Amino acid sequence: MTTRDQYVFLKAANKFNAWILVRQTNEESFQYMRKTLYRPKPISCKPKTADFGIGKLNKRVEGLVADPFRWPEAFKREKIDEARDLWKEFRNDCGLGEFKREGTGFKFEGSPRSVRAYPYAIDTQPGSLHEGCLTLEGKYLYGDYDLFHIVFLDRKQMPGRPSTVVQTGPKYATNYQIPDKRDANWDQIAIFINQQLGVEMIQHGSHVFYKPKDFQPVFAFGPGKRSGEFWSIDELKARYRQWNV
Repeated sequence: MTTRDQYVFLKAANKFNAWILVRQTNEESFQYMRKTLYRPKPISCKPKTADFGIGKLNKRVEGLVADPFRWPEAFKREKIDEARDLWKEFRNDCGLGEFKREGTGFKFEGSPRSVRAYPYAIDTQPGSLHEGCLTLEGKYLYGDYDLFHIVFLDRKQMPGRPSTVVQTGPKYATNYQIPDKRDANWDQIAIFINQQLGVEMIQHGSHVFYKPKDFQPVFAFGPGKRSGEFWSIDELKARYRQWNV
């Protein structure tokens, strides 16, 4: 995470008197932030971002959601099987089309359903720098900031169960609904952080509500802290015992 972005999370932690825990993001994604041809992937986009570029072919796929069948060497070995499963399921669900550049715009080819209801498409141009990468409404997708949990120091702010909001992916694909389990005061916190970042990097609720036993290393931002902290799984578990969460 960049120093600038860490400062934003620290501001949010102080403003809302909470520990904000953030999962590790593919660092290669940061190079695309705030650039007009790219956007963070939304909750409806399950496929993984690539870890490496394809240097021999001059393909910049690292940090972007990319086809793991086309570019298996762009993914870490421990990640490739899951990446392929998610890609296959997502592509089938969305009936993905393709796009080609036309001047300064894009021409979509493929199923009309994929264009109207699911405006995801795959760049299949052999000469493209991002060949094999996924787009949404003509923009390439990079990794967002995944919240792990928001732990309020004032326990009255933290109900036992998160609220569930049904999102559609994308916004007008009403037949493709995604349940989003959100933390208390999620809207206020997400709006504050995203406005400070200048891009909607917080897209959905916390990981802990979906997989409560899946502890992971996190970046932690707390009230009164001068910098973010990186916590191992053991450190995170120790904090949960301390907070009695």
